[in-house]
Amino acid sequence: MTDPQETPMMDVATNPVAELKLDSALLEEARRQTGAASSNEAVNIALRRLVGQERERRLHAYDAVQQMVADGRLDLSAIGAADR
Repeated sequence: MTDPQETPMMDVATNPVAELKLDSALLEEARRQTGAASSNEAVNIALRRLVGQERERRLHAYDAVQQMVADGRLDLSAIGAADR
């Protein structure tokens, strides 16, 4: 369920000047911690960090599954068998 007061994500993605309602105290803390010169810079730094962390998390999970397959602890052959 979405909050009718929030800007739809598609609007933010296609219209970068869409108004966002941000927690001002959190934004100021982000500016202080990152040393960002502006709120916009702080948001971009935070988004880059979040995307990087999530990418790392997914790569780590992928590597762990690959290692389990290589060690024989996980057999993926049954996945293809279900489609036959």
